[in-house]
Amino acid sequence: MQKLTSGFGHLQTKIMPLKAFFLCAAIGTLFACSGKERPSYNPVTNNIPQGGITINYDPASTLTNIDEINSELSDDNRDIFSNSLAWYGTEATFGFDAIHGKSASELIDIVNCLKTSHTDTQYKCVE
Repeated sequence: MQKLTSGFGHLQTKIMPLKAFFLCAAIGTLFACSGKERPSYNPVTNNIPQGGITINYDPASTLTNIDEINSELSDDNRDIFSNSLAWYGTEATFGFDAIHGKSASELIDIVNCLKTSHTDTQYKCVE
């Protein structure tokens, strides 16, 4: 190993262990940030029945009837709907106007589509 001496003479730093540390950190970051390692990007099974109350978006006040939609869903489906709505609100590049008039089941389909589509084709998920 090569040693590098600073201008103070008494301080010596070993370069190789530092390089190895940064290489391991870079590789770890690469794997930690890959899409397949992010569970929020895994599609969910959509068991929510078709139809039902549709999402109402009012630009002046945001989503107005989520509690009403939640009240018609089973506990499991409510969790799936809530998690999908939260994912949409934080990860999607589309506004709430794109899900206005969609049912809970349609929202899950949209979110699953967004999670698995390339950025360039995501617009097809909300058409």
